[in-house]
Amino acid sequence: MAIGAILGARLLGMLENLGHRSVAAPLFDGGSSYYGALIVDCIAALWLARRYRVPALSLSDTLAVPCALAYGIARLGCFFSGDGDYGIATSLPWGMSFPHGLVPTTERVHPAPLYEFLTSTAIAYALWRLGSPMRRPRAPIGELSALFLIWTGVARVLVEIIKRNPRLLWGLADAQLIGLISILIGLALLHMVQAAPAALEGTP
Repeated sequence: MAIGAILGARLLGMLENLGHRSVAAPLFDGGSSYYGALIVDCIAALWLARRYRVPALSLSDTLAVPCALAYGIARLGCFFSGDGDYGIATSLPWGMSFPHGLVPTTERVHPAPLYEFLTSTAIAYALWRLGSPMRRPRAPIGELSALFLIWTGVARVLVEIIKRNPRLLWGLADAQLIGLISILIGLALLHMVQAAPAALEGTP
């Protein structure tokens, strides 16, 4: 799954930056995409669940916390490298400039990667608490997966408001559109979990 995450992130990053990557090094130019990693790892998780006869939603619930935390850690890499993933200009006291970043700017801008690190850490902590074996009643199977999709989708839609990414459709960036899809899938799954939790216990 780690290998799949790296390849998925690189492939979608390349697709998102087709007009900007160099011809000489197409595999290593163009950035990485969190959603590329998530999509490939969802496919990998489904394959692993079938291969080892583990309920897919049980495996997904197990992976929800580390996936949320991993995204936050990845955003720290964006922050320290100054890769251009920061936000628009701001006069707020915590605004930062990145004059020596990979995509330099002397403007004081929103440190969007730090916002994403903090929200992802908060989501990981909340999911960990909800999934604790000490919780009574225990979280029904699929609940953590649904909340992961909803909360991370909402966080991504909101943070993209202050980012500089190009708008793709209806004034929304591609990450916002995927975030909205994530929210809808999460809401549908949460409805299924709440409507018939017992029916999902043995879902392959």
